[in-house]
Amino acid sequence: MRRSLALPVMTLGTMCACAEIIDRIAVTVDRLVITRAELARHVRVAGLLNGEAAIVNPESLRAGAERMIELVLIRREMALSRFAEPAMTEIEPILAKVKQEGSASASWETLLRRHEVSEEEVRESLLAQLTTLRFVRIRFRPAVAIEEREIERYYREKFAPETKPGGNRETTSLEDARDQIELLLTEQKIDQALDQWLAQARRQVRVTYRAEAFQ
Repeated sequence: MRRSLALPVMTLGTMCACAEIIDRIAVTVDRLVITRAELARHVRVAGLLNGEAAIVNPESLRAGAERMIELVLIRREMALSRFAEPAMTEIEPILAKVKQEGSASASWETLLRRHEVSEEEVRESLLAQLTTLRFVRIRFRPAVAIEEREIERYYREKFAPETKPGGNRETTSLEDARDQIELLLTEQKIDQALDQWLAQARRQVRVTYRAEAFQ
């Protein structure tokens, strides 16, 4: 699953060490709190960005919780390395593309109302995604190496059959496809390294779910 390089939809929201209404707490990661309202907002923003209906139910809240826990772990690592967030202005081209793609079904204002989110919340989510994408590449890319035999095997088993004559595309030679395949394999290995790191980081924290928040 291409989590890191596909710009997985995540939003950290406003997390704090305590909550005014205790029954609104959904998840704690050590002493860090994720509220049900933050999970619901994550689901609604994700729906908008993915062009899907924003259905807030136990399943979507649980999936949102898993992604937000991952983001907490990644942000902790960012803080340790003092990784700087991009400027908010850097997400403007991304936001413009989101608006353009969404305009086919409804106006931007209509989409915001339909998903019950603000443009500022969408901006914050996109900034979190861009920051995470850059950090993951910097953190894991140096350890990734692609061997020639891997490129050749992928070309033979995956790329060439999809581009053979009579298919959707004309046949592309291995030499012409090399850079594309190397990039794809690099992204896959970065994702694998991220998955392994997240699994290890998850074992080092205490995650507690409040079942009542997922009803």
